[in-house]
Amino acid sequence: MIFRDLSVLVPFFRDSEHRDRLLWWFAFHVARTLPGAETIVGLDPGPGPGFSRAAAVNDAAGRATRDVFLICDCDLVFPAEGVARALTSGAPWMIPYTICSGLSQADTAEVLDGAHDPARLDDLAPVSVREGTIGGMCLVPREAFARVGGMDPRFRGWGCEDNAFYMAMGTLVGEPARLPCTIHHLWHPDGRPASAQAGLYIQNRALYARYLAAHGDPGAMSAILDEWRGGGREQ
Repeated sequence: MIFRDLSVLVPFFRDSEHRDRLLWWFAFHVARTLPGAETIVGLDPGPGPGFSRAAAVNDAAGRATRDVFLICDCDLVFPAEGVARALTSGAPWMIPYTICSGLSQADTAEVLDGAHDPARLDDLAPVSVREGTIGGMCLVPREAFARVGGMDPRFRGWGCEDNAFYMAMGTLVGEPARLPCTIHHLWHPDGRPASAQAGLYIQNRALYARYLAAHGDPGAMSAILDEWRGGGREQ
């Protein structure tokens, strides 16, 4: 089976019963649409402040047993054919979608209740449509993930970790290919309390600016990564 070499890495933070339900549904979706793949739920082992999605991805990667990683949030619904095409593309790594279509709270509830076929969600009216984004889902060979050391766990709270990973991978591995596929974002309550996250987001933006400046320069990018790979100091 084409998916036997695939580990699905799911960063997870338990902030509500709804989030728990999304994870349960996502695990069922993976089992049904990617037979043979393993699902690894990653948790942030750090003390905080805030949740580090990057650290949760690294936690899952450390326990994965397959040769290719599909990093995917549990609030996304993806087409199996897109993942299959990504696995056989030969690209150094892949963002296997172009459009992310957001579902309403009501439609999300019906999806979770089994009222809609996950393969036919294009029939539902989106509440948002984002094209060309890079977050939420990517397909990365294990060797390529190891080459950059994973995702930078210094990103805490909301924002920028996907962008920094994109810059690191693009510099040290190669630019990703994309597929003209649509994924769907399931509704959930906003988990970003503004007062608690504002300071963390400012720090994330400052760290990401350094990644952006180093994009295309392997030496400069490696220097940033070496700050945290192998217990390097934080900035």
